[in-house]
Amino acid sequence: MAEFLQIYPQTGFDAGGYQPWQMVPNGSSRYVILRDGAGLNVTAGPPTVRLTEINESLLPRASGPIPFAVLRQKGDRFFEILGTAAGSTEVVAEPSGRNAGARLSVKVMKLIIVGVRLYLVSDLQHRTNRTLVEVKKALDTVNDFIIYPQTNLKFELLELRGLQVNRLLKDELEVKGDEQTPDDEIRTLIYPLGSQDEGKNVFFVWKFQYDNVLGITHNRRNISIKDFPQPLDQLLAHELGHTLLGSAHSDDPQNLMYPASSRNALNLTSGQIITINSSAYE
Repeated sequence: MAEFLQIYPQTGFDAGGYQPWQMVPNGSSRYVILRDGAGLNVTAGPPTVRLTEINESLLPRASGPIPFAVLRQKGDRFFEILGTAAGSTEVVAEPSGRNAGARLSVKVMKLIIVGVRLYLVSDLQHRTNRTLVEVKKALDTVNDFIIYPQTNLKFELLELRGLQVNRLLKDELEVKGDEQTPDDEIRTLIYPLGSQDEGKNVFFVWKFQYDNVLGITHNRRNISIKDFPQPLDQLLAHELGHTLLGSAHSDDPQNLMYPASSRNALNLTSGQIITINSSAYE
């Protein structure tokens, strides 16, 4: 039986649900494999997308071999899906004989820009160990390889600087969720120093009271991330995901919103992708 498969990881493909699903940026392309589809007629619904069957040699290459998310097999067919108008459609490999064919749901999404400000926090005695170069690089990676390729939502850097708190804070900073307490230093003393304009604020601090907490997102706007050896790009992407998806975590170890540290936890589902793009308007 024929099936559509992704070629490149973290490019907005969701194999779950009743049929595969692909996000395509309006004005840009995504690429898929049709497996066991020899001889099938493959069509897509214009004007949302333009479908072109291509030779494997025409697939875009960054450097080195093509990073196929699935192993190639003899007879694989390769398709470019170009987004031409925002909306939903299907790519259909029509049934023939004993082959039941295959369907791929497609959602063409326009570009969304969300502003982000990155602050390196210090007080009269403490400071984060992060550097301006490090946090800027992490945001670039979030855009280039994690969130933007899957959602067509890009974070625009609005501000990048140190932030001084003019008093001595605790060695281990406290914040207690949505319930403000007298010793809630992050929310009462640090967050107000960030910009109050539209956008997301990310505060890099030295240490939380809770060792098992790496990042805290509050009110879908303010994020705190402590010094920790976990790759910063993944942690930043996870917390920015909370600002767009809410507080819920995923139980899938491959999903970006999985609560535990895992370098492989980068994927987003079709539902998450649609929610992220929609929530950017809120």
